[in-house]
Amino acid sequence: MDICACIHAFLAVFICAVMLSAGVSDWRSREVSDTHWALIGGVGVLCGTVCSLISGCDVPACIMAMSAQALFLFSVLYDTRIPGIIPEGISLAIAMCLIVCGDHSVFPASFSVVMCALFHLAYCLGIVRGGADAKCLMALSLAMPCYPEPLFGLNTDVPGMILELFVP
Repeated sequence: MDICACIHAFLAVFICAVMLSAGVSDWRSREVSDTHWALIGGVGVLCGTVCSLISGCDVPACIMAMSAQALFLFSVLYDTRIPGIIPEGISLAIAMCLIVCGDHSVFPASFSVVMCALFHLAYCLGIVRGGADAKCLMALSLAMPCYPEPLFGLNTDVPGMILELFVP
């Protein structure tokens, strides 16, 4: 088992443990702290960045993708004096630049920001009910932008198929 497979296994176990904690919190008090989603998103982004760097990803592109992910997560989870649309827009612009003209190895990380924006839009439009549900979807899409093959046995290349739509 290589190091990235070990990191993905750790991440899967970590996410399950945090989701269990969130479920218990929801069951007890009908509220789930944003700390759960910050942990899933933060550890997921960090693990994804480490795996990308180990696999030989372009370092500047990898740092830009990680920054876009972290900025989006921060803007959704924490209240600041800056309107949320500004950091989310910057994050989305960085991600779209990486998708269109960046290193293809950071495509899943960049596309996860686009998915977060869609989940946030669905929440704002009332399609996804409950803030914890929307934040959970965002954190999970940042933590695992694509299925790790050694864990789930899936042999699909969904990010590759989506990439063909965006990049000629």
